[in-house]
Amino acid sequence: MLLYKREDGCCWICRQNGSLTREHKFKASGLREQHGNTTYCVVGGSFAGQFKIAQSVTSNFLKFKPSICNRCNSNTTQNADRAFDTFRAMVEELGGDDAAIVKVWQSKEFSVGTQSYLNLFRYFTKLLGCHLSDCDYPIPLRFSRFVSGQSDRNSVWLNAHVHNDQLASTLNISGFVAQGGFVITSKKPNFSPVAIYSSVSFGRIQFAFHYRWTTIEKFILYRKFPHFVQECKQASLTALDNEMTDQELSKVGLHRYPTST
Repeated sequence: MLLYKREDGCCWICRQNGSLTREHKFKASGLREQHGNTTYCVVGGSFAGQFKIAQSVTSNFLKFKPSICNRCNSNTTQNADRAFDTFRAMVEELGGDDAAIVKVWQSKEFSVGTQSYLNLFRYFTKLLGCHLSDCDYPIPLRFSRFVSGQSDRNSVWLNAHVHNDQLASTLNISGFVAQGGFVITSKKPNFSPVAIYSSVSFGRIQFAFHYRWTTIEKFILYRKFPHFVQECKQASLTALDNEMTDQELSKVGLHRYPTST
């Protein structure tokens, strides 16, 4: 099966039973770098407009639900975590702007096809997999194969860039850490699910990443997971009645497509 749901008690990466851990929605090292091990005010849509207090970087408010076993969290995905830390550190060292990001992509360490390049994409694929597991949505088999190292075939798109000046002026950017939630895009006229999207921001740098279902995966979604397809359709119709503003879209790394006249 090219798509599967995580079973209770099983890790979504290796799909084996074991003691499950919570993956950070933000890298713990990045949180400590931005703020230290202090108290955090967590604001999110899932809190119905309210906020929660996280006493430290280990707070469950800063983590996904348990879905990854100890072995996969501590060993299997460790190189992916390190690649993300290294990429961010190199960008900051080179100036922390868009030009620095380009230089890092062109560097020997993160050039296309290198292990650091693949491991960086494994990190963001892991985040998307955790989002899907959190929502009890079907997970692409290629996610678990790629994150576990069984395959080097990446399927996630990643865009690293500096926040625009307008957004930066509205935020305390020096200590800003954000997660763009979990977005499922759909296509008219049936509002069928097309892609999944998220973003993570540390300071001025935002990482926006997404995955597009293949044609055969879309077929499987309709045949094996009709409730998921229907939920996406209903959410799309609701979103049309409550459109996000351009600024709200920008905060999570999304932009409105221009409409033709």
